[in-house]
Amino acid sequence: MEKEIVLATVPRAIKSLSSFATSVMNVVKLPFVLLRNYYSGIFGYAVSTRQTWLLVLAQLLFVAAVFVGGMPILLRFLFLGLSALAIRLCRF
Repeated sequence: MEKEIVLATVPRAIKSLSSFATSVMNVVKLPFVLLRNYYSGIFGYAVSTRQTWLLVLAQLLFVAAVFVGGMPILLRFLFLGLSALAIRLCRF
């Protein structure tokens, strides 16, 4: 008597895991995609992923420079300079 082993469930499991990972990544990226679409609507042209990250970075650095109390003045200027650099890099 010959026994056969069917391995058809392994590819389905891998495909299922792959589709699950893809769906999780889509859920994680959804706020970023919505933010990119918002920036595109505000600016009137398509904003790339890199530009969106630079805009978020510029905003965070500006908020850190202006609203965080008890920070040395040199660190404030550094944050403002990095914020300006991020905005400048966003143009190209």
